[in-house]
Amino acid sequence: MVFEERKYQSQRNADEACVRQLRKTGEIPRTMQVLASSPSHEKLLWLRDVVSFALYQSIGAVRRDYAQPFADRVVVIEAEKRAAPGCRSNQIRGQSGCP
Repeated sequence: MVFEERKYQSQRNADEACVRQLRKTGEIPRTMQVLASSPSHEKLLWLRDVVSFALYQSIGAVRRDYAQPFADRVVVIEAEKRAAPGCRSNQIRGQSGCP
């Protein structure tokens, strides 16, 4: 598995801890190789950005043709909009009193 390497050491430490925890619980097999890499080295890390942009354009009816080549292989799941834990329903994370 390859995931995008993060900029700050504290973020990289958190990612490593997450991988260790996932291995411990069996969510990731201990034999699976896990590698943090930069999009400049692993070009497929750009794929999620390209797909999400194309879907954004398609959903907004700006350019439906962007997502056409892979539309039959994508499932869009609509999420319910809710306030973050500890926030009032009209608050955004980062506003006063909202973590």
